[in-house]
Amino acid sequence: MNKQTRGNLAEWFMIALCTLTLVFFILLFALSFAAKDLIGSRDFTVYWATGKLLVQHSNPYDPHLLGIIERNAGLHPPEEAMFMRNPPWCLPITWPLGLLPFYPASLLWGTCLFACFLLSLYLLRNLYGNGHSKRYLCGFLFAPALICMIAGQTSLFLLLGLTLFLRNSRSHPFWAGSALLLCTFKPHVFIPFALTLLLWVLVRKQFKIIFGFLASFAFFAALTTLMDPRAWSEYMQLLHSSGQGWNNIPCIGFYFRTCIPPHALWMQYVPTLLGCAWSLHFFWKRRNTWNWQQDAHLPVLISLLVAPYTWIFDQSIALPAMIYAAYKAPDRRVALQLPTINALLSVETFCFRSKLIFAATLWTIPAWIAWYLIVMHLHQKNASNPVPLSSEQSETA
Repeated sequence: MNKQTRGNLAEWFMIALCTLTLVFFILLFALSFAAKDLIGSRDFTVYWATGKLLVQHSNPYDPHLLGIIERNAGLHPPEEAMFMRNPPWCLPITWPLGLLPFYPASLLWGTCLFACFLLSLYLLRNLYGNGHSKRYLCGFLFAPALICMIAGQTSLFLLLGLTLFLRNSRSHPFWAGSALLLCTFKPHVFIPFALTLLLWVLVRKQFKIIFGFLASFAFFAALTTLMDPRAWSEYMQLLHSSGQGWNNIPCIGFYFRTCIPPHALWMQYVPTLLGCAWSLHFFWKRRNTWNWQQDAHLPVLISLLVAPYTWIFDQSIALPAMIYAAYKAPDRRVALQLPTINALLSVETFCFRSKLIFAATLWTIPAWIAWYLIVMHLHQKNASNPVPLSSEQSETA
């Protein structure tokens, strides 16, 4: 068997594996809306319960009231209740859910998440792709985003905000800054990236981005205050009583703290500080030629790596970096390695029991970073030593 034949077999194997993964996720996504045992056990239930309390003008962080609604919907939290830990200015997105019964609200929420995913892929295709290559289709197999949709989590709003920022950072800075508000739904996964952005704004004097962000923040903050004037103080009480830092979180910061001084919560932020230092150094070397559409990806990936706490679905924000690298990959076999990694992650995720899933996915962020760096190295090497494209590689031209 010659080298070309082995390469073709490997390519077909990766395509088959990716196809099976996509079919599996489609079935699981459909079951998450049809099976009664799955509908209520998703994280969506927490957002729906929060919206219900918001509509009733009750405390959306009340553990007793949340627990009653969640258990009636089929969610059985390990403690008294599960909370929406997003900051208060995110509460308005749950308000429409509280106006609807559980099942219609689930359909509305799932539709919104799916729309965020599709719109992000469409924008990334237009931003990084071309009229011939179909490599953006790898994004449909990005396991963290698919898991996010199935769980009903909010990380796809972050993905859309990041994608809109990248799309408009050069042409419409005000709207790019406005889109960043979506990223603050989970600000802890963007800390080094946000620090780099702030330094870039100061160096380049791009204050329209700050004005756009402040305008969006003021609008959502006003909505929150209108819906629940006590939301800000109620959220602060939640932060002081919820004990978030003691959960079993699959991130480097958590294991760093538990391996050294388990009771020193501040140790969980040491990797974040190191990531901030690296990100500032990375930007400063490129400050004169910095382009967010090309240079933002590694800071985003590092932000995920060093986040004080993060989950597998938060890795949805790595999708722009993966799509960008997929288009830069020198041939299709290298590009297909991305959905193959996702297929392996999918198999691992659903072979383990739920208590082991997240701890077992600690390897995924380093995997995205490693694949991104390898592809970019091959791209730079190929650009410095161009070779004629074969017919197999011509689709990337």
